[in-house]
Amino acid sequence: HAVMQPRHHGLSLRIRITLAFVGAALLVSALVAATTYLLAERYLRTQRVDDAVQQSLANMRFAVEELLRLPEDAEVSEFVRDPRADLVDSLQARGAQEVLFILPGGDPLPSSFGLDIRSVPGSLSRAVQEGNVGYAFTSEAPRQLVFGSPIPGQGMDAYFFYPLGDLDQTLLVLLRVLVGVSIAAVVLAVL
Repeated sequence: HAVMQPRHHGLSLRIRITLAFVGAALLVSALVAATTYLLAERYLRTQRVDDAVQQSLANMRFAVEELLRLPEDAEVSEFVRDPRADLVDSLQARGAQEVLFILPGGDPLPSSFGLDIRSVPGSLSRAVQEGNVGYAFTSEAPRQLVFGSPIPGQGMDAYFFYPLGDLDQTLLVLLRVLVGVSIAAVVLAVL
């Protein structure tokens, strides 16, 4: 006698194999998407930081040269524009979105209204006040990369602000594409 197995066992095996295949496809596609996103994000962020640091160092050299050319006894009053303000404008034209000088005594000399030491991440501000050079990212939108450095021999600090909105937008598009591709891979696995 041949023993016949009930038909529902074959169906449940088919469902289990399908679920295992779909689960594996989901896991692999999610892993590939996450790895691709993280590698791209790291590369693009590193590239942006490197570019901003190089631009900031060039700006610092330019600022030091220009400040050395200014007369030490330049009188500044409410009727006479501070010549360092022209330097802030020149530095902004050289590639930073915003420029902020903190003058001796703590007075800000910004490239735009509303920009002051509170615009700089606290950790970066403290590091620069201690004589260090560095950068930090702002947390509020639109995010910015802020490079800070003391200006040698001037008793001033300089901060250069670089926008990250385009980088964030690129990463958002990449994330959407990777999620779409992952969903399509799972749908194909189901089919």
